[in-house]
Order: sequence, then C-alpha cells, then structure tokens
Amino acid sequence: MNQVRAKDEDISAQLSASAVFEDFCSAMRDEKACGDLRRVREGLATLDEDTYENLVSKAKTIKTDGFEDSTGFLGAYDSVVNSMVDEPRGFVSLVPHWSTAGLGFETAPESDSVQAKKLGVFVADIFPLLRKYPHWDMSDTNEIRYLTRHMNERGSPASPASLSKSETNGIIGVRPSKNENRNIAYSRFASNQGFHGSKRTPHLGSRFALHAASHGLPEKFDSRDEFPKCARLIGTTRDQGKCGSCWAVAATEVMNDRLCVATNGAAAEELSPQFALSCYDSGDGCSGGDVLDTMEIALIKGLPHGGMLDSSSCLPYEFEPCNHPCMEPGIVPQSCPSRCADGSPMQLVYPRSAPYTCPDDDIVCIAKEIYKHGSVAVTFGPVYEDFYSYKHGVYKVPDGADDPLGQHATKLIGWGKTDEGEHYWLMVNSWKNWGHDGIGKVRMGEMNVEKGIACIEM
Repeated sequence: MNQVRAKDEDISAQLSASAVFEDFCSAMRDEKACGDLRRVREGLATLDEDTYENLVSKAKTIKTDGFEDSTGFLGAYDSVVNSMVDEPRGFVSLVPHWSTAGLGFETAPESDSVQAKKLGVFVADIFPLLRKYPHWDMSDTNEIRYLTRHMNERGSPASPASLSKSETNGIIGVRPSKNENRNIAYSRFASNQGFHGSKRTPHLGSRFALHAASHGLPEKFDSRDEFPKCARLIGTTRDQGKCGSCWAVAATEVMNDRLCVATNGAAAEELSPQFALSCYDSGDGCSGGDVLDTMEIALIKGLPHGGMLDSSSCLPYEFEPCNHPCMEPGIVPQSCPSRCADGSPMQLVYPRSAPYTCPDDDIVCIAKEIYKHGSVAVTFGPVYEDFYSYKHGVYKVPDGADDPLGQHATKLIGWGKTDEGEHYWLMVNSWKNWGHDGIGKVRMGEMNVEKGIACIEM
C-alpha cells in the first residue's frame, strides 16, 4: 500500500501545474523567453475579464480566418502585453517553434499581417492556459505536455538517416515515438508498477505460457463472445488500404472497443481513424506513426464518429481495402477536416485517462486488460515476409527467417491454447486478406508482441 501511495504521489508531482509549466518553459531553450512567459502568466491572472476576452476572441479569429482584422488584433495585443514585458512582439518570437511552423511564414517578410497570424496562434493556444494557471484540470495539463513535446520535436527533428533499416524499408506504418523521453504509466494489472520508456529491445521466438486459472482467467477468451453488444466493432476488420495507417487504425479501434464495452454497448457507433490520420501529429500520415502518442493526442483533440463500417457517418475512411502487401510510399491522406463530410459540426469523443501500457512480457497484465476492456493495441516486430501470407493455424516466425520488413500495429482481442499446448493471442489485423477475414492467432512470444502494448480508459 505504501508503494502504491508513493507511486501515486510521484505521478501527481510530475503532473502538477508547476512541474508541467517548468517543462514547457525549459522546452523554449531561452531563459529570457521563459522569464517573459512567467511575467505574462502573472499579468494575465490579474487582467479584467472584458479585456482578456476581447484579446483572445480577436486571436481566435486571426488564427482561424486569416488577416481581416490584423490591425485591431495587434493593437489589442500591444495594449495588454506591453505592461507585462519589455518587447511584447519580440517576446513571442522567442517562444514559437511549434506555433509558427507549417504556417508558410518561415521565409516571408515580417509584415503586420504575418506577425498578427503568428501572434494569433500563440495567444489563442497559450493565453487561456496561462490565465487559468495553476488551476489546471487533466485536459489543460495534457495540452501543455503536448505543446512541450511539439517544441522539443521542432528543436531536434528526427533525421531519416538515423532510422534503422527495419524502420525505413518493408512495412510502412510504424515510426518511433517523436518523444524519445516519454514516460507511460503501467496498467493497474501490471506485475510491477512504474513507468515504461520508449525503447524496445530485440526479442524473437521465446515460448510463453499463460497460466490462466491461477490468475482467475479462463483458458480461452474471445472478446466478441464476452461482449456481444460490441462484437461488430471488436471483430470486424477495417482494412487500412494502400496507406501506412496501421498506427491510426489500431489506436482508434481500441479506443472504440473500450468505449463500447465501458458503456455496455450503448456507445457502439464507429469512431474515425481518418481523423487521427489527418489531424494528429503522432504520425507522418501514410508514412507511419505511433499508437501511444495517438492515444495521448486523443485526450486533447478527441475523435469524431466515422470510419469504414458506416459510409454515412461523420468522417468516413478515404482508402479502399486492397490485397496486402499493397501499401504505396508517398501516399498522402486528405487534409484535416474541421467539419463532418456532410458539412455538419463534429461531435467529439474523448478518453477518460492518459494512455498506459503493460510491462514487457507481462502476459497476465495483457490478458487482464483484454478480459476487462475488450482489446489492447499492440505494436510489434520485426515482421517477416511470410506474415503477409498467413491464413490459418497459429502463426510463428519460421526458423532461419531473415530480411525483417519492419514493425506493424494491430489489436489483440483474446487468447487460447491449442491441443498441442501452444499458447496464442487472438489478433485482429488491418489487412482483410490476412488470416480469416483479417483475424488470426499469433503464438505468444513472437515478434515482440508482448513489448508494445497500448491501453486507455474510455
């Protein structure tokens, strides 16, 4: 009990407003900017409501709609921030990698309209958080952590040359987390508590056995049978098509399954992997992404309904199924939509917790997560060429396999044991021509399956 309490206190300390703010400050890599940010934070806390609302409203208009009121916004900005820092417009230029990147202004002349756009993005995103400090709820804390990570990424962009052969060739769909120092909490079913780093270690072909009865679990389990009201979501394969979007499909499906199970089938409408693919920076579109990062961003951006099962839903998936291997390098998904396909407003669904994982090789933890919540996402590999052609039986990497193709992301929905005593996971792939309509059995211990688990509460 004392260890659990100590762990909870440690997590709370890491997620406190002051600690999260200091991480954000450090990510700027500029002491002057950090000091100015503290002064702006203190100044905003004392600002009268009408003045504050006027400034943020103008900022949101500039951020969303362009430059129509650049002069009015800049005047409002100067009058508010001038009393807080010496150089109100210079201050934001020190903070800004995440706010200005991708806006197309990197080489543009610094006109009033360009400066207004940069400042508008910054004010709209950051000032509401600074105004609330230190009274942040979980969504506020997660948003600041997200922005911190984004600034760190901009400060040290990943070089393709630094990726291994298995990450650049073969299967397209999984890329390393953009946050090399992320800490992911363990499941409450974990055999040991703590945090899980991003690094993965080579592992191939070890024999695992789940002693189910000794842990209060059945010898065989299939979430489709256990949660019949959610069987359509849990057990229907959604094919990713020619896009390397397995990361978005796996993460979204697991959040979808868990929401349905948590509501006893009341929330059985499909969630849209297209939104994560087009709108989240946890991946590089059809060139791959990271499942845990995707779940973390869902806390901030949410997910609309849509996908591959109901074409009339808010945001359908854009790519048709294909006969895998069929992924094509260079495919680009549609841009991030702001409304449903029919023009109606999006109704977004949000997770109830931060993402978490199971310790490496903790098969009891994985099984209990599936037993309780219906599915877990899994990132695994290396995958070999024969994995594409699997149709029946229990898949295992053949002896002498070479030329690994890379990593893949899917979900697990159950487990079992053959008459010969082989323990396996029941896997739902995002390839319909794999296994039996995209569902198959993978021997426990193969391809690092037990080292890349992603979970979340809905």
